[in-house]
Amino acid sequence: MSTSDPPPDTTALPSLLPLSTLPAPHGRGPSSRAWQAHAHSSPAAPLLAVAAADKNVYVWSLRTFQLLSTIGGGHKRSVRCVEWKDYGNEGGNGGDGGEGLQLQQHKRRKVTLATGSFDANVGVWEHASSARRRAWGGGAAAAAAAGGLEDAAMGDGVDEVEDDGEDVNDNEEWNFTTLLTGPDSEIKGIAFSPRTYGANLLATSSRDKSVWVWEEVEDEEWETVAVLQEHQGDVKCVRWCEGVTVQGADGQEKVVGSRELLASGSYDDTVRLWRDVEEEGDWACVSVLEGHEGTVWGVSWEGWVDQQKMPEGWEIDWEPRLLTCSDDFSVRVWKRELSEQEQEKKRNARINGAGAAAVTQRLPSILKPTGYFETWVEEARLPQVHVRSVYTVDWSRQTGLVVTCAGDGAIVVYREVQEGQQHQQQDVPMAEAPETEHRRQQSKWEVVALVEAAHDEYEVNHVCWAARRDKDTRFEGEEIIVSTGDDGDIKIWALPEDLCRR
Repeated sequence: MSTSDPPPDTTALPSLLPLSTLPAPHGRGPSSRAWQAHAHSSPAAPLLAVAAADKNVYVWSLRTFQLLSTIGGGHKRSVRCVEWKDYGNEGGNGGDGGEGLQLQQHKRRKVTLATGSFDANVGVWEHASSARRRAWGGGAAAAAAAGGLEDAAMGDGVDEVEDDGEDVNDNEEWNFTTLLTGPDSEIKGIAFSPRTYGANLLATSSRDKSVWVWEEVEDEEWETVAVLQEHQGDVKCVRWCEGVTVQGADGQEKVVGSRELLASGSYDDTVRLWRDVEEEGDWACVSVLEGHEGTVWGVSWEGWVDQQKMPEGWEIDWEPRLLTCSDDFSVRVWKRELSEQEQEKKRNARINGAGAAAVTQRLPSILKPTGYFETWVEEARLPQVHVRSVYTVDWSRQTGLVVTCAGDGAIVVYREVQEGQQHQQQDVPMAEAPETEHRRQQSKWEVVALVEAAHDEYEVNHVCWAARRDKDTRFEGEEIIVSTGDDGDIKIWALPEDLCRR
């Protein structure tokens, strides 16, 4: 959609379905502003963490929509951002077998939360009580089946926690394990690296124009590995490239397109991509995405594909695209363009049957340090619905749907629709087919759901997808949308069922 295209007709769009409102614990209003929410990925830990202006983090149950914990005392100013760490499940497919992976396997049963604050500090918290986790996940059997938080051997040795009416969710349940300092100003964004990376990394963005990258070298011991200072304004957000999880021919889950690549969006109207170009701690900016005419508030990597519609051997070429949202009211899709040298390497790999190498958790760099710069171009713009700054964009890893929120109080859901056949000619053998971007199906984006004044007269600060965990879940794999606003409330929304299923 170009800037001259007329706005879409949204009068007949379905609305989101309100499921629950989690009220601000200390009353509504700016002093209780809810900045951001993040849902834990494990079925055994149906938890939602909320960063609040009152210096606290609130942990809610996504099973019962009840407040479980209030985490306070770690920060001196508002908590701006939160993120859970996904350590993966025992026996899962991940990493390169290095020390970083071993550390993640060791900690797979822990519940770890990172917090970023206006006090310029980052906190890392771990839950202290294994027994209490059982109440979150529905018992030892459910937790053991999820393969994550509980040790199955504990099932007969630890009693369930009973609700005796006492407040058992005090701050002592959370250990403040690490305080990371270094940035000179407020932390705007925070992101743990995916479980598929060979190292356990944590990235932050700050108002001081910097991006920091830390690595957990030993349990609860973090070291700074990079301070990236090429942005010319506040850095609003950071997000790691995770790739997409697919089902292999052997029935096992595999990750395609994952590589250690970090995206950051800034007040300078650009997005920068960063990686360790020599895999020895030499971090560099490998691409600058220019085109936005205002602050880039949010970024989100593509994490879902419809395998049934993908051509044979698609894993060799496929790389995730990137979504960005901005002060200029636009939401844009970016894709990587390969150089002729990179295209030749792809063709050779396909001809030689080296496709399996593309389905890994930590891809080796195909570029040498002397030529590491990547070319990224704008592929599409989503229909412009918002009339004020777009604060957040989130690309569902379950359905491919996209959700945004803005200062206009609206929440909008988009869907990508395939329009035609693949670009490749029928008589071109797969081994000689052009690169991924030429083999993508033509597509367009459309608006499929909209709710206005989602938090009444207040701005919506953040939206995200989360797996639905409550008793009224309609089908396996259903997702909900979680929104946070200046009123301090957290709202839970469902989509019409036909939009949830893909």
